[in-house]
Amino acid sequence: MYVSYHQDDWHTWPPLAEFPYNNAENSSTKKSPFFTIYARNPSFDSSHISQDTPSGRLSTKLQSVQQVVKEELESERKFFKKYADRNTAIPPDFQPGDCHRGSWTENKSGLGLRNQELLGRLQKG
Repeated sequence: MYVSYHQDDWHTWPPLAEFPYNNAENSSTKKSPFFTIYARNPSFDSSHISQDTPSGRLSTKLQSVQQVVKEELESERKFFKKYADRNTAIPPDFQPGDCHRGSWTENKSGLGLRNQELLGRLQKG
């Protein structure tokens, strides 16, 4: 996008960038943002829009488009979760009282705890 050196014509450029962005297909939803909101693809003129379309049909169409988008996003979420979780270890299920003082001991100053097994032999911690 080009803006003049004096930057006095910037206000003419955003609409030219906005239209292609809103008309481009999203990789997750497989729909354009405009189609997601209005259940139709944008156009430069409105001569093709029928004025006798009942609002009930439009509402139904909008709901069906939004449902499809919701399903596509859920599918993408599951897809990415599967790959994000493939090397993730299952976290241990800690319950109150699970930790016991047998594996932990106070350090020399008595102010903190250290793992006796890991740091005890090094006498650090």
